Amino acid sequence: MRIVVAGCAAFLLLYLFDCLKLAGYARFAGPFFFCGFSALLGCSLMAAFRGEAAFVLPFLLRIFCLALTLLCFFLLLSALFFVLPFGRVYLKPERNAVIDTGLYALCRHPGVLFFFLMYGFLWLFTGRMTVLWACLAWTAMDVLHVWVQDRFFFPRSIDGYREYQNATPFLIPDARSAGRCLADLRRERRSR
Repeated sequence: MRIVVAGCAAFLLLYLFDCLKLAGYARFAGPFFFCGFSALLGCSLMAAFRGEAAFVLPFLLRIFCLALTLLCFFLLLSALFFVLPFGRVYLKPERNAVIDTGLYALCRHPGVLFFFLMYGFLWLFTGRMTVLWACLAWTAMDVLHVWVQDRFFFPRSIDGYREYQNATPFLIPDARSAGRCLADLRRERRSR
């Protein structure tokens, strides 16, 4: 359970990143994000590989769950690091323009969806209860984090965010937003 608590504490570093950035200290904020992200990654690895499994799924089902875990991890990294302008979001003290296409047409915080699914599939792959508790606790911390961002930070730091809030669901995609996301991804694929 200490691993779960340590992962929750990692979110405090992520909150501090947002606070420093909003207060105009963005050049000092980046390390807090990377320390929080790294701590959460370390806690995830410990949760996945320590302790006994409460259950073991059949081999092929476990491999399928592992593949889905890795897919969700890739989508999470995509949402956080590849779709967003990395330097402007994490390193420089610039205002950002809203991104409302691709994964960000699906919902305003697609990383939370992939985060939850990644840990859910990781739990099924490992069978470890620590991963389930981590999934629930860390997803709750993540939802709280993005709610604070959505309500207080992003409207002040991202141009066009209020309009984006009105046009795109917070966390749960709807048929319209899923259609926009798929259309954007198809269009992007054709343009390559």
